[in-house]
Amino acid sequence: MTPEFEDLYENAPCGHFSMGEDGVITRVNDTFARWTGFSPDELVGRRFIEILDKGGQIFYETRYMQVLRLRGEVTEVALTVRCRDGHDLPVLVNSVVATDPPGGIRSIRSAVFDSTGRQNYERELLHARRAAETSESRVRILQDASIAFGTVDTESDLATALVESAKQAFAAPAVAVMFRDDAGSLSLAAGTNPAEGVSRRDLRGPKHEAIQRGEVVTFTSLDEVAGYSLELTATMRDQRFEALTIVPIVGEHTSFGLLVCYFRRSQTFAQHALALQSALARQAAQVLERIRLQAQLEHLALHDQLTGLANRTLLHEQLRHVLAATRRRRGELAVIFIDLDGFKSVNDRFGHATGDEVLRCVGARVNSAVRDGDTVGRLGGDEFIVICDDVDEASARVVAERIRHAIDRPMPEPLAAIAITASVGVAVHRGDDSSATTLEQLFALADTGMYRSKQSGKDNVTLVRA
Repeated sequence: MTPEFEDLYENAPCGHFSMGEDGVITRVNDTFARWTGFSPDELVGRRFIEILDKGGQIFYETRYMQVLRLRGEVTEVALTVRCRDGHDLPVLVNSVVATDPPGGIRSIRSAVFDSTGRQNYERELLHARRAAETSESRVRILQDASIAFGTVDTESDLATALVESAKQAFAAPAVAVMFRDDAGSLSLAAGTNPAEGVSRRDLRGPKHEAIQRGEVVTFTSLDEVAGYSLELTATMRDQRFEALTIVPIVGEHTSFGLLVCYFRRSQTFAQHALALQSALARQAAQVLERIRLQAQLEHLALHDQLTGLANRTLLHEQLRHVLAATRRRRGELAVIFIDLDGFKSVNDRFGHATGDEVLRCVGARVNSAVRDGDTVGRLGGDEFIVICDDVDEASARVVAERIRHAIDRPMPEPLAAIAITASVGVAVHRGDDSSATTLEQLFALADTGMYRSKQSGKDNVTLVRA
């Protein structure tokens, strides 16, 4: 071999070695020796399998040598060489068999390529692929949740949809959705809560932390749970749960409640999984804001803004419903018309703000004096209406008198200087198939009864029959 070819062999950009059929290395170039940290003399005379890791040794014996003997060559075999200093060198090996004239194996010649860069690239590619799959999965989960949330119209249906979405997304065997009421108390809206029997005092800490910070609170094991509540730890252990997450359901300006997921085994919660839980809860919060806004708009459309009682639209709708039901069962109903006596002087003397307070107080008193199921509304000004279903003449008069006496009571401070009475008219109607009385006529008859009470000295009840 010429010096030029000798230098090319020894310092080639890849490793070279030769070995016999028994796998003993007979020659090695300087490049391969330098990569492994062994000297050429340390490699020559050793079996190639001895410098491979355990996995490589198994592959060498079960696959590498068998293919070589059958085909005479192998290409791009991925192996790991154990270097002298103990670190692993990933390589790709190409080998060919050199035969003697009878066809026997004279030697096996191999070229070795350092695949560290390729392995790192493949690792990065795998990481990127997994990240893309995770992102795709997250988008799919949120899309599915968006579809499910888009069909709900009530808070209860939303809570149920959120529970199902969380179960599927996070493989949580138990999920609880809890909403806050106006007083800030949490109650179960949907799902199952293994901690339902645990005293609220023991759970106030983590729940309060999740709501106040607007962040997910995690318990990765029962040991962590024990740091907050021994009672909860015992309850979870009895029900075979070991970890949980508490996710705040937070809108733009309001905290609506919590999404709580329970897991059977201890967990190491990945950041992307916690971010997905938060995203799902935020999505639910947006829908909840829409549901509550819609409910508020519907309430405003059918209720008096000053007193919160039914407005003219809702009163007409309710009376239409009651009138139809009364005719079907041939029963009776009553419409009670209430007009405050001398209310104009209250506005003139004390101002409209005080007058509004009086109307609110009267509305509350009327509402407290009627029966369960009766509808109380404000027509406007100082006129109120009560619709009583399934009531006879005597009972209707009792309700009307109870309303009148409730209004007569002294006003609370700072309205104590104001004395208010009411003139009341009651229209009683008996329904049958031949009845042609309309709801407008019932309102008019009750109004007539109210005017008769005015004419007879006010602070009185007059009953008329339709």
